[in-house]
Amino acid sequence: MISKNKKNIFCNKQGFTLIEIIITASIIVFLSATLFQVVSVSDTHQSLIMNTDKIKAGVRLAQTYSLSIPQDSFQQHVCGFGIRASGSRIIVFHLYNNDYKNDPYACDVALSLDYTPPSPLVKINDRIIDLGDGYSVSGPDIFFKAPYGGVYSNGVELGGTAVRFYTITRIQDVQSKTIEINGSGKVSL
Repeated sequence: MISKNKKNIFCNKQGFTLIEIIITASIIVFLSATLFQVVSVSDTHQSLIMNTDKIKAGVRLAQTYSLSIPQDSFQQHVCGFGIRASGSRIIVFHLYNNDYKNDPYACDVALSLDYTPPSPLVKINDRIIDLGDGYSVSGPDIFFKAPYGGVYSNGVELGGTAVRFYTITRIQDVQSKTIEINGSGKVSL
């Protein structure tokens, strides 16, 4: 008789109740939504960091080139290298004096980036750094004058504690990061 009652008790305990299933499903949904949000924020943050690294690399490239004064194949006098923000891109360029024999001081006005005709200065784009769709970058032109790498922004020498900023924005969710360039050419976040 005792064994018969134990058998009935076990038979009544099979399966899950509807409440247990609903609670378990809601916990799974909540954890999935939280995990998805964390991963989404992490991806946005990571892509912003990668794009700031690209811009820092572009600034350092222009600065390094201006200090090393590379000559192009025609042996024109190189005035310096700079960077310019354009939409979702950073353009690394250099200016050279196309008429050094007749106007050896043309590089002195290169500080204002005045390379429009009839200027003897010529601008050549060396590298375009693309941040990708959905990103924009804004900031002033920065120019590193050769041979000593003096830092200029829109024709004004940056000295002392003066700084200029580049802002990288992810358009979709309006998140942004800012890069700072000081008068000695140091690049920091």
